[in-house]
Amino acid sequence: MRDPSQILPRTRLLLAGAGGLRYKEPRHRHIDDKLRDDLSAAIDDQRRADVESILEYALWGLLFEDLRLASRALAALAPHDGVWAVRIAAARVVLRSHQGSDLLGVPDLAPGAPEVHDAVRVESMLVTLSASRSRARPEEIAGLLAELTRLDTEGTLEAPGSPPLLRALLRVQLAIAHLHAGSSAVALAHLAVAARLADSCATLHRSILAKSATVHVLRGNLVEARRQLRRFDRVAGEIPPGWARALREEQALAEAMMLVERFDAHDPEMEWPEVEASDDLWPVTALLRARHALLERSPMRALEIVEFAEATHPGWNSLFAQDVVAAMKAHAHLQLSEPDRARQVLTHAPQGPLVVLATAHMHMYVGDAGAARELATAVLDARRAALPSGLRHCSCASGRMP
Repeated sequence: MRDPSQILPRTRLLLAGAGGLRYKEPRHRHIDDKLRDDLSAAIDDQRRADVESILEYALWGLLFEDLRLASRALAALAPHDGVWAVRIAAARVVLRSHQGSDLLGVPDLAPGAPEVHDAVRVESMLVTLSASRSRARPEEIAGLLAELTRLDTEGTLEAPGSPPLLRALLRVQLAIAHLHAGSSAVALAHLAVAARLADSCATLHRSILAKSATVHVLRGNLVEARRQLRRFDRVAGEIPPGWARALREEQALAEAMMLVERFDAHDPEMEWPEVEASDDLWPVTALLRARHALLERSPMRALEIVEFAEATHPGWNSLFAQDVVAAMKAHAHLQLSEPDRARQVLTHAPQGPLVVLATAHMHMYVGDAGAARELATAVLDARRAALPSGLRHCSCASGRMP
């Protein structure tokens, strides 16, 4: 008799017994025709237990490799409560973060469904991190991230046996949360771990590399950003049609950010990528568009961009969002020859790196080159600072320190 593991060499081990189909997956494999057929048959035959068993390990791969089938399977589990309500909420977070929209096509989290459950601890963290970005105050987010960092340092952050793709998705959400909290170096450490965990899923792997490139540009490291984009291009594996657009947009965002960094004046012959981004990264898109407007000597347009971004994301008061909005407003006012208005904006803003650099610009504008140099040097020195010791093990897994 053949070894069952040889019958399905590229997917999870399928065991058939009195309890129905059970899938056991030690690490992610590509979603193949056998799994699709098994899942479709279980859906058609209304074998809920079999659908749950397959989705328990295959859901996160299906989201990136066969979203339509994932939606059918989740719809077959309605009404959703308990662990599946939490998993569906987490799936929505994933799609909004990586695709910019929720294309799941299944009902929302059931009223009264638990948001925390031992069986879906990682999924619950995904939902909590996403909600915190648009609802919590910066100090609350800092407390949440400090607690998650403590769990990570102790090795208890991820539930034992969680699928690698789910753990990668948690790292992506942690990276986005740290970026919004003003810790881009820690964000890169989490993205490095996520890329390693997702290296067998081409779609997710590319998405993570594009995000990493964008964060490197934000830190002024164009060499490393280009390296991440080269890795993006070299990832092997077919990209499902439903994901091609989202990946192109993530790649375009990083490339456009690099163009803004490289040019001090607008080149009318330059072709700029068309850029969109998910709500998770709206401050990056606002920063890009505002800086592009300033290169074109259109300060009023830059003000419109950041004020519109602010108005369409009420409640998003993260340190990063405040840093972007205040800094771009200040640069625009200086271009309009309004240093007093720029000073007023900067005085009431958190002292993030972009605000400090805008303050340096203001000092240069009024003729205080010494103060400007001191502020700019302080920002550069801070960006070269090492990671907090508790997070160093994250980046070491990638083979280099961000």
